[in-house]
Amino acid sequence: MSPVTRRPRRRSPVGRMLMVPAVLFLGVGVTIGGLWAAGGIDLSALGLNGEPVDPHPGKTAVPLSAREIPAYAKITRDDLLNPQTFAPTYVYMDPEAVEQRKALTQLSDILGHVMAHDKKPGYLFTAEDFLPEGSRPGIVGGIPPGKRALTLDASNINGAYGLRVGDHLDLIAAKAYGARRGGNLVTRPGRGGGPVIPAGGAVFSTQSEVRVLVQDGVVVQPMTTRMKPVSYASLTRGRTHRQIPVQEIVVAVNPGEVAPLMQAMCAEAELQAVARSGHPDDPGEKQATPATPPRFMETMVGTERTVLTFPPGSAVPQIVETSVETDAGPPEAAGPGS
Repeated sequence: MSPVTRRPRRRSPVGRMLMVPAVLFLGVGVTIGGLWAAGGIDLSALGLNGEPVDPHPGKTAVPLSAREIPAYAKITRDDLLNPQTFAPTYVYMDPEAVEQRKALTQLSDILGHVMAHDKKPGYLFTAEDFLPEGSRPGIVGGIPPGKRALTLDASNINGAYGLRVGDHLDLIAAKAYGARRGGNLVTRPGRGGGPVIPAGGAVFSTQSEVRVLVQDGVVVQPMTTRMKPVSYASLTRGRTHRQIPVQEIVVAVNPGEVAPLMQAMCAEAELQAVARSGHPDDPGEKQATPATPPRFMETMVGTERTVLTFPPGSAVPQIVETSVETDAGPPEAAGPGS
């Protein structure tokens, strides 16, 4: 029986390739250990001696916003973590600068609070950035105490563009009543169902009514554009669905102003937004915007003189006083000023 010939085992080239960096790593470790034992190298700079490394000595770490945070949003850890490193984003500042800018340095003072306005990424936080503690997230958190918020069609409000969250404004509605000069017809309410009588050559001047619907309102959400779904029905194409852009603005008003404002919006009245001062010494709700006082006008029909007025919220004139002129003397006083 012939002896079995054993072939020599061939070493894998992969093992030889891994042996080279292992030897180099071992050599570097032995060298660093020898230098450290001889006192020729300080390992504290590398953070290898168990002590924490302070790359910014004398500085204070201040958390920054890692992404854009909308108003009335509740702060979560995702708003503070760098999406690439998954670690909080910090900026290192002098303690004097931190105190001067009133920056928050503890994550516990930021997480869970509700933003009072929009914040872009890369900015530090202060106590003024948040709503009072306990406020609910969302639009309801931006409504001042004691007020009510209404979503209004911004296309019917002049001056709504450019207003920001927290801006104060008044909402005013105006309506003009047209008139003609000479030979026009004046409706006389309260006389036989309102007969129409000629006014002769009297002047029926144009009157207007200005009403202040909202005093010191607050912008909860500025003008935004959203797509509103609508549907149309036709004989040829049936019912079709589409979306149209709608501009809206959310304003907080006093409870007693909700009904008059809704009445004006249902009547498709054109409103004017009057922005208030943003200075800290502005009197605010203590100073009201005055409305136009009642207007009176006078009509002459023969020897009969009538004083009319337009009451607030009505386009129909009402009789204030009627008098008859005679040749015996001057006409009687017309009461309120004309």
